[in-house]
Amino acid sequence: MQFGPRSEVETKEAILRVQLKRRDTGRRSGSCMYEECHQGEELPRGLAEWNWPEHGMLDLEYASGKRPTGEEPIMAMEPFRQLCQALLCSQLSEEAKVAALRPVAHHFLFSAFQLRTLCWQTASTEARARLFELFLLRVSDIQNIKLILDTLELAQRHPFRLNQCLTFPFIQPEGYDFELNLKYSDHRLATLAVFKLCEAEGWSILEEPSFSDESQEADFWRSSREASLDNLPMQGIFRGKVLDYLQSNRNLKCRRQLLESLGFWSATSITEDQVCWCNCPEAPQEIYRLAQSLMLRYPDVVKAYPLIVKSVPGGVDTAGAMTSEEFDDAMCALKVKRLDSQGVAEAFSYLTTETITQAAWKKLEPFIKKIQLNAQDFIAFMRSIAGDVMEDWWQLMAPDSMQVGLVQWNDACRSLGFHGDAALTYQLLEEEGKTINWTDFQRIKQFWCE
Repeated sequence: MQFGPRSEVETKEAILRVQLKRRDTGRRSGSCMYEECHQGEELPRGLAEWNWPEHGMLDLEYASGKRPTGEEPIMAMEPFRQLCQALLCSQLSEEAKVAALRPVAHHFLFSAFQLRTLCWQTASTEARARLFELFLLRVSDIQNIKLILDTLELAQRHPFRLNQCLTFPFIQPEGYDFELNLKYSDHRLATLAVFKLCEAEGWSILEEPSFSDESQEADFWRSSREASLDNLPMQGIFRGKVLDYLQSNRNLKCRRQLLESLGFWSATSITEDQVCWCNCPEAPQEIYRLAQSLMLRYPDVVKAYPLIVKSVPGGVDTAGAMTSEEFDDAMCALKVKRLDSQGVAEAFSYLTTETITQAAWKKLEPFIKKIQLNAQDFIAFMRSIAGDVMEDWWQLMAPDSMQVGLVQWNDACRSLGFHGDAALTYQLLEEEGKTINWTDFQRIKQFWCE
């Protein structure tokens, strides 16, 4: 491919952008390339104003405007399993495995959960980040990009060298920790996306937003109120973080519009049910233990609330609500062994300050989803390496014994190649606080999904 004042790649991307009436989201105006370096030396003005030498190594990043059509099928289960097994069995380093996938990456189309599975079987956090970058534009359900981002180190989720409009979590921005340099066009557009979100959902969704340039602070905050780039300063650092858990203020219409206008993904058909909302607020461990215990008893813990109320010996004083004492009685009646009286009191205090109602009980929902997701991570990994026979899974986890403890469980997961949160799934299956046997292990079946 020939490069010159305007490369063939950039010309084609510019034509596509005009035809599709898209905004220019490049880091440099009219350019889809960034991080250009020659012999390791940065080219601050890009290729257009560079005096081309006759030899040397040119490195650059390129952000394509092409997106999956929505009509292509994702990789089927059996080919995906074969891919996972090939990567696990390969003697190459993890970085070399990613490099080997690069020439054929455009042939693959994954669901976000499939790419998450690939990331969790990759021990190196650096290789995991490269997998994310390689297949970011080959994910069918981009609304679930958070599933993949959660496998990465915080600094690797939105690295400076990548276009910020590519990695911005438009549909699920909860927990988005940002540092945006207004010197760069893509950072300015990401700043605009934050402004638009705050305009639609309220500035209370941000934790400690700040702007570094005091001399231009008035213009910056004016731009934030106007949700516009018109008066936005051309320099300075905008820092902040979107709260980890939002629900009541969530404006999916605004989020879809931002995904389409700045991310170039088709988003009009995305609904709440198509998004795996995987963020949780801060909570004591007792909440996780409560959720884990009840998840093994009820297919839907939130909908089971009336049944839990009915379990209170002698009934409740107020219909549909439980006091602290009544909640303690219900946990005793249900034989929830993971919580002692102090643990029950801690869980009650998190859910409410007065009485637990159906609305207060729904606070368990994000924790249930997180635990389910971790169980599904483990299931997806085991299916990818050992098929669908659970007896084979158990032989891998406990080859020489009838039971397995937490240390042995974690060691087995790591040696097999699973690097997700193995302990959380162990805690889900472990009822008595000691070990897991074959009967306990079979409970994982209820979290199996195709």
